[in-house]
Amino acid sequence: MNRIVSATDVRTRFDEMMQQAKTSPVIVTRYGKPEVVVISKQEYDWLMEAAQRLAGEAERASGD
Repeated sequence: MNRIVSATDVRTRFDEMMQQAKTSPVIVTRYGKPEVVVISKQEYDWLMEAAQRLAGEAERASGD
């Protein structure tokens, strides 16, 4: 489950947030509104590879 924390909490407990992000995304809020999501490097790499695959598929499809 995603954890939602304030930017203030992240500043004071950054190490804890990094550990949490290794297992599930951490949503960081500012003034009560979601601003950023902290994810693991493994999750980031997976997302980037998926985006590249989709971009390649879209490029091939538009070339037909």
